Amino acid sequence: MGKKWGYLVFFCDSFKGFASVKLGALIAAHALLSPVLGSVIAAIACILGHNYTIWLRFKGGKGIATSGGVVLALFPVLVVLCVAVIWFVVFFAGRYVSLASIAAAVALPCVVFLATGKNGSDFWILFGFSP
Repeated sequence: MGKKWGYLVFFCDSFKGFASVKLGALIAAHALLSPVLGSVIAAIACILGHNYTIWLRFKGGKGIATSGGVVLALFPVLVVLCVAVIWFVVFFAGRYVSLASIAAAVALPCVVFLATGKNGSDFWILFGFSP
């Protein structure tokens, strides 16, 4: 249908991931639970719901845009910027979106480990979710 519709779908899928993480944090905080744990649970549910949607007989999208929105909402800005730089470098070097997405996904746990403080249970929840 063209790039215009592709950009709109990318934005909507990314926003879906972003909004689900923020909503999961709000619900968990309201229930006096860990907002980070609630965010991660919502992120997993959103990505799985996108990839295996019941409306398409459990065959949905690849989840890259949704995962991008999740990463944007869940991780600190420094982590997001480092992963985005890795994505762009790999994309411009190889001209493959899928290769850049795989490289960013592989780099995410390393960046989380190196760029965030390693104290508290929130770090381990985020680090456990990142692979």
